Amino acid sequence: MKRLSIDLPEDVHRRFKVACAASGRKMAVELTAFIERHTEELEQETNK
Repeated sequence: MKRLSIDLPEDVHRRFKVACAASGRKMAVELTAFIERHTEELEQETNK
């Protein structure tokens, strides 16, 4: 496992945290899923 730290504008962090909490999801799980999806898209772009 590796840790990733990023700097976000405070309002973006707050909105994401509130949206995750409201839907009962964990921020780390949502970010991991996004990174996995987007990585696949990027890999498909570079394999063309």
